[in-house]
Parts: sequence; C-alpha cells; structure tokens
Amino acid sequence: MRSTDTGTLTLNNVRIAPSDPNHGGTADGVLEIDDFRGTISLLNAWFLETTVAVAGDGWGTDLLLLGCYGTPNITQPITPTYLDNQSPNARVEHWFSESSGFQIPHTTDPDPVFLRKMLEQVRTDKPRRLVPLQEGVTDFSGYALAPGAPPTPDLFTK
Repeated sequence: MRSTDTGTLTLNNVRIAPSDPNHGGTADGVLEIDDFRGTISLLNAWFLETTVAVAGDGWGTDLLLLGCYGTPNITQPITPTYLDNQSPNARVEHWFSESSGFQIPHTTDPDPVFLRKMLEQVRTDKPRRLVPLQEGVTDFSGYALAPGAPPTPDLFTK
C-alpha cells in the first residue's frame, strides 16, 4: 500500500500480512508513506513481515503507531523494527508498540494535542450507510467479525 498526496487515514485493529500463504500472499509487504501530507493513525495494527517505510521530505506528515506489533519484512535491507523512517521532517510517534517481541521505545513524551488530533477519526466518526459522494472523495467502511464479538468498523477517509 502506498500513501502519497494528502488526506487522513486511520487503520484500527487490522492485520497486514501480505506474505500469509493462507490468504494468497507470496511476498513481503511495505506500507509506504512517501511525502504524504496529512494524518495516518495505525492503531492496534499487526504487521506480519511488513515494513512501514516513511520516505520523502515529510513536511506535513503526521504518523502515529499506537499499540502496534509487527515483524519487519525479511527482504533486504533488514531493519531492526517494522518501522523504517527515512523522512527528516515527518512527525512519527510510537506508543506501546513492539517489534519481534521487543518493546519499541517511546519516541517522545505524550503530547495530548497531537494524540487528540491523531485519534479524531475513531473518536468522532460513526458508522453509517455509504452514500454517493462528490468526485475525488473516497469513503470506505469495512467490518470484521469475530465469534462472539460485535462488528468493528475500520474507517478510511480521503
């Protein structure tokens, strides 16, 4: 998956496993964020042999990884965690996350304003029926079901 241009993306309680042979996967994955201007919140995400690569200048890029777990992809170059931040100006904050069973140190002290901004979609968006939108706007709601659990919406908005 490649995120460029502008927008807001929130992935909540997802498993990203492109190499999982049980679901047709054959290769390692990369979630590439390249000069994206906007917010990307990855909440309780599990990255299986997937690297989150942040590239480009990063001016205007805000990335929050909260409660994530993962293993980096196993192709070269191997990174010590699933996060490979090569962007000099992107704001990337890691909280309560681990890679290959080891906790990733917090990047900074908590900033309540930043956290509120990054969690805004999960705090304010309510699941609703899809309706026609103006050209160039995408709105997708995906629901995952688990035995004995209510549906959980994952909301994407561009």
